[in-house]
Amino acid sequence: MSHYSIRDLEKLSGIKSHTIRIWEKRYNLVEPDRSKTNRRLYSDSDLRKLINVAVLTRNGIKISHIARLSLKELDDKVAVVLRENQKHDNYIDGLVMAMVELNEEALSSVLLRAVIRNGFEETFESIVFPFLSRVGLMWQTGSVSPSQEHFVANFLRQKIISATDSLVVNRSVSQKRVLLFLPGNELHELGLLYYNYLIRKHGHSSLYLGQMLPVEALAEADIVWDSELFVTGTVSRFTDESPALYVTRISEMFPQKKILVAGLLAGEAEAIKRENVFPLFNSADLLRYLE
Repeated sequence: MSHYSIRDLEKLSGIKSHTIRIWEKRYNLVEPDRSKTNRRLYSDSDLRKLINVAVLTRNGIKISHIARLSLKELDDKVAVVLRENQKHDNYIDGLVMAMVELNEEALSSVLLRAVIRNGFEETFESIVFPFLSRVGLMWQTGSVSPSQEHFVANFLRQKIISATDSLVVNRSVSQKRVLLFLPGNELHELGLLYYNYLIRKHGHSSLYLGQMLPVEALAEADIVWDSELFVTGTVSRFTDESPALYVTRISEMFPQKKILVAGLLAGEAEAIKRENVFPLFNSADLLRYLE
């Protein structure tokens, strides 16, 4: 995106619109253009500056001091803060900035620092997935472009697959066979890929069937593979049938399987109360069912 509204800036930087206006007037912090209807329009450089300002103010540096810094001094100070202060919100801001700039090197650097500091699982659960939740909200309101969203999703997809492939697994004596898939309307697979990583790390076997799997294909695969557990979920709205009907259909087709459902389907699992369907709200739930 080349121009952002003040609401876009609020969502991307975490700084309230009212505060942006005050800082703009008092400190000349950013200089927006104006649309034909006199709406403020902010540039990529304005956004980058405000994300940097958000990092510094959150770490106790006064806006009156920040406003006196040159752009280079601002970048340098933020780099020091991000290196020395390992708060999760700082990593999230770094990911947002890298996404906006389509900067793969910066995205990789932020993620690597987070993994070194916190480990792979803590990084994804406390930093990456909260970041993706923010991206999802921005996507719904048009604050993020398709190219930015695809850039981030495909980068993170590669990292999870690489981590999964790198696992040295000692199969558990009580290992389970787990089949993972997404419903026919669902393309967003990062959560399911992460669950696949956890399943294999904990010594279980998995068959990952991925996105948009028709129910008929699920039945064919399970005849061959004969799994004990299904793991599925969705973050998208169903169009052809209600989520409750989908969960019920899967439950009735596979009455001997334990079916774990995440995302929007987790609430349906609680509502319909099928004996073989269980809500999956987080990784702790997954590991408990595997045990």
